[in-house]
Amino acid sequence: MLKISETRPMEEYLELLRKSSTIYIDNARLDQAIADVCYRADDLKALTLLELRVESAGSYQAVTPQNIIDFLEAIGIDLETRYRNKKTKGASLDMKKVVQPLIEDGVAVDLLSAYKQYRSYRSYSSTLLHLGESKKVHSKTSDGRYILAYPTH
Repeated sequence: MLKISETRPMEEYLELLRKSSTIYIDNARLDQAIADVCYRADDLKALTLLELRVESAGSYQAVTPQNIIDFLEAIGIDLETRYRNKKTKGASLDMKKVVQPLIEDGVAVDLLSAYKQYRSYRSYSSTLLHLGESKKVHSKTSDGRYILAYPTH
């Protein structure tokens, strides 16, 4: 078993997951991780809304992809021609193709950085919430903690 820590490279974990058919997670730690990441996602959403309201002089009341697109178009970024989604035929807020290049170009850096982090944490929280909803108890430790098992494939 490999214990997750900040000192090991992520590639090591990913390689282990590819080789393993099951991962085991302490239930209490999973619950704490879910709470932490959900709070962080909520904080980043509030920060993104604050940045959007500051940048737009209060024109927007919610963090939605369409509001971000509308704001960017209002400041002169032509998303329709530069970043068109081929499937939906509309403007896209793809993180790698749209948001990151705009940040690198110095466009609404605080807003887009907060939005990018918010979306990342929201995705991570969705993954953890899914794990939390599909708990399968593997064993109970001698100190009463439950260990959960999840298939990797």
